[in-house]
Amino acid sequence: MTINKNHNFPITLNKDNISGKDDTNTIIKGDPQSFFGTGLVVFIDLLGFSKEILTKWSEEEGSPLKRLFKIKNSYPVLSSAKHIKFGSYSIDNNSNPIYHHYYQCRVQTVSDSIVLSTALPPNLNPEDFMLAFLAIANASFDIWREAIMEGFTIRGGFELDDIFWNSSEIVGPAFIKAFELEKDLADTSRIIIGERLLVTILFVWKNAQRLKYNIDVEDAILTLLMKSSDNYVSLKPNYMLNRKNVSAQNIIKKVRILQEACKIDGHKRKYEELISVLSNPEKHNKPNKQDLLNYQSLLVSYKKKVND
Repeated sequence: MTINKNHNFPITLNKDNISGKDDTNTIIKGDPQSFFGTGLVVFIDLLGFSKEILTKWSEEEGSPLKRLFKIKNSYPVLSSAKHIKFGSYSIDNNSNPIYHHYYQCRVQTVSDSIVLSTALPPNLNPEDFMLAFLAIANASFDIWREAIMEGFTIRGGFELDDIFWNSSEIVGPAFIKAFELEKDLADTSRIIIGERLLVTILFVWKNAQRLKYNIDVEDAILTLLMKSSDNYVSLKPNYMLNRKNVSAQNIIKKVRILQEACKIDGHKRKYEELISVLSNPEKHNKPNKQDLLNYQSLLVSYKKKVND
């Protein structure tokens, strides 16, 4: 077989994480139209949604398809008026923030699941990592909250690795690893953290000050995390209540309805931690460094078991 050396690669390998500018001429990062490089990916499965598709498919209001897009569109993309920005800024004479850039994340549906992704720059620094993490974590909370409002809860995986996307496709190690975290390890209604993302958090925590970045990792990143009863580390779901005027009582009521609909007691118990965190978030502390190291050991053991 003869290989044509002049044959072009069939996709554009864009390694730039710049998405463009918003209507205030501020640079947006994280969501270019196409991207090939390192990124953050959250794979979210809507629990029970496939059954809704099979039994209630229609084009009517309240159909599974319309509910799916309502959940997807709960994240306010590219709207400077609505978007809560996670970016670099300075303060003007009137004490207002003037943004130099901020991070946006990409939201795609894959069958009955939702995938969030954020492109990272080729030379990643602690500040860019923190801003990208905050953007995609808060987008996950938006999706989670809206899913519950539509009668579903979610389960997910959150990882950092290589990824490719364009206007219609997303594929790569980060996607596969986030999917496997959701499928194999999440178990209950939570979004668990992957190993490479965990290692990056530990690195930034240890080295941000040495690299002269004024970043409080505990306040900015670890606050959004929690250690579960099985020592897994995941996003802390009570932060879904911070972005809209939605009462915790209303969210908890809807989760309890989902719990009661389960016919198997073992499945009902999988909602207990979510209800507990939403009801008493102060009882679920952010993980400390030893918690993260213990969790890393769990992930290493899981990987070894899978590869053996």
